[in-house]
Amino acid sequence: MLILADATPAVTPDLAKTGWSFIAALLAALVLLTLAFLRGKVRFREMRQPLPGLAATWSFNDSWATNATAVTAVFTGLFGTEDVATAMLGKQATGVLALALVAAATAVGLAGLSPMVLQAMRDDSLSVTRWGLFAAALCTLTATGGQLVAIVVALLDTPLRTYALFAGIVGGVLLLVYGWRSTRQNLVAGAKPPATADRPGPAVRTPAAIL
Repeated sequence: MLILADATPAVTPDLAKTGWSFIAALLAALVLLTLAFLRGKVRFREMRQPLPGLAATWSFNDSWATNATAVTAVFTGLFGTEDVATAMLGKQATGVLALALVAAATAVGLAGLSPMVLQAMRDDSLSVTRWGLFAAALCTLTATGGQLVAIVVALLDTPLRTYALFAGIVGGVLLLVYGWRSTRQNLVAGAKPPATADRPGPAVRTPAAIL
C-alpha cells in the first residue's frame, strides 16, 4: 500500500503588499526630509553645496542610520522571529514570516545603499553635500519604515492586529522623530566651518603690568 505524506503547501508572500509598504514609506520619508531641509532654510539651488562641518571621515552609519534601523530590529524581533510568531499565531505564522523575510531582505538592500549613495555624492574635496545627506537619509528611512509597515500589514489579518497597530504606530512615530531630529542636527553641524589650527582665535586682553 502506497502512503502519501501530507505536503504542506508553500506559502507565497504577497509581494504587492510589500511593495506598497515601501512606497508608502518612501513618500513619508520624502515629506519628512523636505520639511526638515526647509526648516533648516536650505534652498534648492544650495543642495549641491558641501557641509564643511561634517569631516571627510564622517560616517552616516555611525551618525544615525544604525540607530534608525534599531527601531525596526526591535519590532522584527517581536513579530518576525519564527519561535515567537509560531507561539502566538500558530499556522498563521508561516505567511507572516514569509512576508517579513521579503521585507527584511528589501530593507537590508536599501539601507546598504545609504553609505554608498553618500560617498558617491561627495564633492571634489570629499565633503558631504546636502544632496548626499538627503539621498542617504531617504534610503535609510524608506528601508526602515517600509519594513515596519510591511510587518504591520502582515499582522492585520491575525489575532495580533491590535497589538501590531499599536506597536507599529509607536515605532513609526519614534522613527519619524528620530529621522527629523538627526537630519536637522546634521544640517546645523554641517553648516559650521570646521575649526583649524590656522584660524586665529579671539583676541585676549591681558591687564597691563603694574610697575
